[in-house]
Amino acid sequence: MAVTPQPNNRVAWVTGAGTGIGRALARRLAESGWIVAASARTARDLDSLAAEVPGRITSFQLDVTSEKACAATAAAIEASLGPVDLAVFNAGSYFPTTAENFSIANFRKTVDVNLMGEINCMGPVVPGMIARRRGHIVLMASLTGYVGLPTAASYGATKAALISVAQAFKPDFERFGITISVINP
Repeated sequence: MAVTPQPNNRVAWVTGAGTGIGRALARRLAESGWIVAASARTARDLDSLAAEVPGRITSFQLDVTSEKACAATAAAIEASLGPVDLAVFNAGSYFPTTAENFSIANFRKTVDVNLMGEINCMGPVVPGMIARRRGHIVLMASLTGYVGLPTAASYGATKAALISVAQAFKPDFERFGITISVINP
């Protein structure tokens, strides 16, 4: 995702910002002038991220599987930093799934984090974006959403669902000036 430099008052919310792609993206956005609200489950990861770009990243510890926590976090971000202009919903988990280790519980955990976690975060930001008639939502999917790969049955299913969600919402969101994108690493 190309990161365009922004004036100092644009707010980006990045979930799954404690490690990996989310962490790198949060850092890059902050370095490009965005005010970044970084969310992850682990406070230690968030604290070290915030220290990498002092004054540009604010930590909001969050478990995206909790709809109430996502709503409270979105409200806290908007109250302390301002309206969310860019929302990058990136939290995810992966449990290898094979015939021998098939687990309904792990499948459910994957759906709860990878799919419902992103939906839980979208819920509280969409109304504000509609009211402002602007905003950008980015859903982190995967190429596994297009083709089933060995050991990725639950992971791929959630990523396919996110691709479908973005495609389904795109024309409706555009009516309100909201862009919805998918990243498929």
